[in-house]
Amino acid sequence: RYKPRNLLLTSLGPGPHEETCDEFQRTMAATVTELLVLYDDGISAKTPKFP
Repeated sequence: RYKPRNLLLTSLGPGPHEETCDEFQRTMAATVTELLVLYDDGISAKTPKFP
């Protein structure tokens, strides 16, 4: 369940210093938007068992 192959790296913060709250909000806004689209619409992926 928590194996590295099951984890998704969504973003990396910029710079050698810790982000401020505003910088973090801007960094995460795009990621959250993409994840909401994925959650709402889903995706179709063909596999060998279900082509």
